[in-house]
Amino acid sequence: MPGRTLDQLPIPPDRFRVDLQLASFETLEAAVAEDSLRSCRLRDLAKLRPGKLSGKLAARLAAVLDPANNSVTSHTLASSRYMRNLRIRFTGAVLKLVNEDRTGTVIRADVIKPVWAVDLRGLRNLDLKKLKEAFRGDLFRAARKLLGPDKGPEGFLLAVLHGEFETAEGVYQPHYHLVATGDWAAIVNSLRVQPGYRRSGRVKRPVRIKRELTNLPYALSYLLKSYWPAKWAGHVSGVNAARRSRGHQRIPEPYHSELLLWLNKWKIGDIILKIGVKQGKEGLYVT
Repeated sequence: MPGRTLDQLPIPPDRFRVDLQLASFETLEAAVAEDSLRSCRLRDLAKLRPGKLSGKLAARLAAVLDPANNSVTSHTLASSRYMRNLRIRFTGAVLKLVNEDRTGTVIRADVIKPVWAVDLRGLRNLDLKKLKEAFRGDLFRAARKLLGPDKGPEGFLLAVLHGEFETAEGVYQPHYHLVATGDWAAIVNSLRVQPGYRRSGRVKRPVRIKRELTNLPYALSYLLKSYWPAKWAGHVSGVNAARRSRGHQRIPEPYHSELLLWLNKWKIGDIILKIGVKQGKEGLYVT
């Protein structure tokens, strides 16, 4: 019998509904408008590639995303409406887990491995399942090094794949947003000294940790995002040091539509790593 999927998590009680607590949380109307825009851009891509497989796939996904064609949200990571629904369910379940945590330690972190960066051709061939298992392996190796081979870590860790498009280099940089409790907080911090997670010329802070989580709903809503942004980094006139854009820009075409085609290949379980957590009828629980 197949197990439950994360999009089958129940709607959380109002006290864990981040869409009701955060003014910044995207509205359904905004998600509908975004899906409409995505479908238009995908159709434009399809017109540029008549007869090619990528053009046919773009036209097919455009039809799936278009709210004018489908009032029912399609289960695809390329859909803003689907991701909004997931964010409500998943973030609420995680908020409940953190509120029930008894380890006394909770962090929110972003973890980037510079070698995960890929260009457009690399994105098309990027296997999310392999990337997730490689990250899991890195975490458990760090756990054994920090705690020894005989001690099992206390607490839990949930990591969600996200990414940015770096416009200057023309690469997609996947990374993980995560929440960790108990021993897993120290394990994540220990990644800083692992060879693969050291800073590079392009990635200045591979491991970024937030310990003061004064607004838990906001902090945890950052785990699962409904879009990948574009970021710019480089030198500007009259400034010696390199600068990096602070705000989020839309990924330019055709790179954004190509990202949607890639995301459409995967399921929600492929982008979320659970350690010390399982899913049951009532939601997520710590094992």
